[in-house]
Amino acid sequence: MDTTPKYILMCEKAEEVQKGASWSGYKKEFFTHLGLIWIDCNGEWWAKEGEVRFGYDWVWLPRQDQLQEMILGPVPVVKDYYDLNILFALYTERAMVHQRLQSYEQLWLTFVMRERYQRRWDEKKEEWILNATV
Repeated sequence: MDTTPKYILMCEKAEEVQKGASWSGYKKEFFTHLGLIWIDCNGEWWAKEGEVRFGYDWVWLPRQDQLQEMILGPVPVVKDYYDLNILFALYTERAMVHQRLQSYEQLWLTFVMRERYQRRWDEKKEEWILNATV
């Protein structure tokens, strides 16, 4: 599970994922708040030290499988896992060349943001921007 400062920032700025009502049914086991990574271990919350950053509320850190479900979610982008694999393979070929991603969670988050919300991660601005070439 990615708990790096970069993934936390990407998740924090992915407002559509953070506030999306359609994802509210997911068990949200990983959060960050006030510089700690909070992990739900069967109903008990444990804290792990992270980068201390203030100015934001609780930030959900989706797991890779939850990001995959978002593509197949309530309004599917693709009809099944076969089509998902093809679409993701085509995306990763381009994404790995143009972006400096450090984990599969980061890769899947960029894929979800592109396919669902037509946004891409801008490394220099450190924010999601509208992607005119989607």
